[in-house]
Amino acid sequence: MTHIHEMIAYINDVRHRLGWDLIDTNQSMMGYLEDEVKELRIEIDRHHPQGIEDELMDVLFVCLSLIHDNKIELNTALRRKLEAVVQKYEAR
Repeated sequence: MTHIHEMIAYINDVRHRLGWDLIDTNQSMMGYLEDEVKELRIEIDRHHPQGIEDELMDVLFVCLSLIHDNKIELNTALRRKLEAVVQKYEAR
């Protein structure tokens, strides 16, 4: 198990303990993600390193939750996406 998979398991444990796994939907998670990105923008504009870190972790928390809930295999999906990005931008 990789560190990222351990983190996803830990996130899922937290969500379960708080009951969020029972109520979260893709739609509700997108609302949370939008809110967290707005908060991240504020911290970036403030040049506040701890705030940036905190908000990035909130964004990552939501993204990893969405990855888990949608049964996306992170390593495979990320490699496929990065290969597509390289092909797209190397061709320029």
